Amino acid sequence: MDWVYFEDIELHQKEQLGEYTVDKEEAIELSRKWDPQPFHTDEELAKSFPSGGIIAPAIYTIGIVNRLAVQGDSVVAAMAGFGWDEVRFPTPVYPDDRISILAECVEKRESNSRHDAGIVCSLIEVKNQRSELRLSFKTTILVEERPH
Repeated sequence: MDWVYFEDIELHQKEQLGEYTVDKEEAIELSRKWDPQPFHTDEELAKSFPSGGIIAPAIYTIGIVNRLAVQGDSVVAAMAGFGWDEVRFPTPVYPDDRISILAECVEKRESNSRHDAGIVCSLIEVKNQRSELRLSFKTTILVEERPH
């Protein structure tokens, strides 16, 4: 694995973080414990909701983003996360959707309090196999500078 340090990140640089096929049983299992709503857990009841069937919970989709962000060949040397902003779920994620994650650096600056790190804000977009936007948010993280 190669570390991506603060100096390596370019403004408006885009990176594919990977793809993942949404697994219905995995999403239902997580939902039963952490988001037990019928449109996440019950196939029959979910048909009566506007989604027309089971949909993946938000926390599952965000979990996929996090997993793909840290398991690639190149991983950002993140020291801390500061938050997520402008989190939007414009359309549901369904079982068997093949989602892809794109990250774009939209802001970058030196840290005022840490001389060994910088602050990076990235726009994250999750799209399905038809390039339909399913999730977007901005994430701000503290990223280590290259060790001397």
